[in-house]
Amino acid sequence: MKKIILSYLILFISYCSFSQCPPNEIERVSVISTNDGFVQLISNNFYTDEYVTISNILNTDEYEFVSTNLGSVHDYITVTDVSNVPIDFGMSPLTLNNINQATIRVHIRANIACETDIPSHTLTIQDLTNAPTCYEPDRSSVVASYLSKHRVDFNWSAPSMGTPIDYDWEIVLSGQALGTGFSGSSGGATNASSGEVLTADTPYDLYIRSDCGGGDTSVWIAKIPFRTLNADPPPNDFCSGAISILEQ
Repeated sequence: MKKIILSYLILFISYCSFSQCPPNEIERVSVISTNDGFVQLISNNFYTDEYVTISNILNTDEYEFVSTNLGSVHDYITVTDVSNVPIDFGMSPLTLNNINQATIRVHIRANIACETDIPSHTLTIQDLTNAPTCYEPDRSSVVASYLSKHRVDFNWSAPSMGTPIDYDWEIVLSGQALGTGFSGSSGGATNASSGEVLTADTPYDLYIRSDCGGGDTSVWIAKIPFRTLNADPPPNDFCSGAISILEQ
C-alpha cells in the first residue's frame, strides 16, 4: 500500500513539475527579436489573459525569458509555437535551447497553478548565445554635474549586468569620429571630468564604455551630445542636483 501511495505521489509531483497552462486568448503584441545578446523588453504592460508573439528567433540559440509581476514576483511561462503547441514551460526565468521555431508565442500565468491576476507584467527576452561578456552603462543614466566654458563633469550608472573594473570615456567635436578628441578613464569610478580643455560655446559628443579587464570592453554608448557654455558660471557653482545632458 505504501508503494502505491508513493507511486501516486511521484506521479503527482511529476505532473505538477511538467504541467503547462492552457493558451491565452488575446494577442498583446507582436515583436521582432533583435537577437543582439542584450536584454530586450518585449512588453511592460502584459496581462495573464494575453500572449505575445515573438518572431526572428534563431533556432540554434539559447534564450532566457523573464516575466515578473510588478517587477519582483516571477511568473509561470509557457512557450508555444504559433499553433499553441507547447515547446517548454516553467517558472521565470525560463531558459530554452534549440527552439527550432522562427516564431513563438509566450503565455504567462501568475503561478504554476495557472491562476490569473489583475496587475500588468513585464516580459523580457535575451539571446544568451550572443550575450556580451562586458556590458556598457545605460545611456539614459549619463548626467552632467558641472558644465562651464571649458569643462564638463559627468557621471553615470554601472550596467545592471556584469562588474566592470573601469570605464573609458572620450569627448570629440560634434560629428567627429572616436579617436580624435579628449579621452581618459575613470579609475573604476562612475564619474569623470574632461578637465579645462574644451572650447567655449562649442558642440561636442560624449562616449563612454565599460572595461571588464583582460582587454574585454563593451561597445561605446551611442554619442551623447552637449554644448559648452559661452561664459563661465559663478565660482563654485556646482549643481545641487545633476541634470541630464541628453538633448531633446
